[in-house]
Amino acid sequence: MQDMENPSTVFEVITGIPAPREEAVTAEPMNMEHAGAACDFCPNGPFYGTESPPVVWVFPAGQVENSAELVPGSGIRIGMPIATMLWKACERCRQHIKANKWADLARDCGYPEGSGGSLTWEGFRVARLPGPGYAWPLVPHKLPTVHKQVRDAWETGKLAFADHVRERLERAALLVELDGHLYVRVGEAGDDQWLTETVGEGLVAPFGLYLDRSVRITLLPSQP
Repeated sequence: MQDMENPSTVFEVITGIPAPREEAVTAEPMNMEHAGAACDFCPNGPFYGTESPPVVWVFPAGQVENSAELVPGSGIRIGMPIATMLWKACERCRQHIKANKWADLARDCGYPEGSGGSLTWEGFRVARLPGPGYAWPLVPHKLPTVHKQVRDAWETGKLAFADHVRERLERAALLVELDGHLYVRVGEAGDDQWLTETVGEGLVAPFGLYLDRSVRITLLPSQP
């Protein structure tokens, strides 16, 4: 992963590459206390109250009214207001949206073959404003690198696991902490799924113990 001394966006921390400078990079698009917010396009996003990959990008949408069929095939349509908002996206979803590959996004999000994905996506497509969107910035008062306390807790917490688990954690790299959420890049392909299935919720406990507060961990796949 490319070494970046002073990343200014979550995109740069997570991907290890500079945010595209030909695309707009915003300093503070909204209340950045929500910098650890979930992707609005992932099926395990905020509407389900579960974790999603880190938000790296936002797409602005304007206020419009989208006409939708009340019951498919009924011919009865109703107007659905869509509010002005920023739609948050993880890196996977950002790439599909940028390329306008909605069928690929639906497939990767686990929807059946041929599905158009979530009904909320249609509202976004109708309301989306022109332009590439904005790279999601790191909160100004949060360090672009992981605090020493968090790094120490990460290293100490790994010792609590059995050797066969610790071997995989040793290959992982702690990227950044956002609002009590640790984002970790695993070392080899398959480590993220293996650790999630093998350790599950137990992965969080040792690190939360040494930080003396609750944390969440998202394991990101290894770099291609």
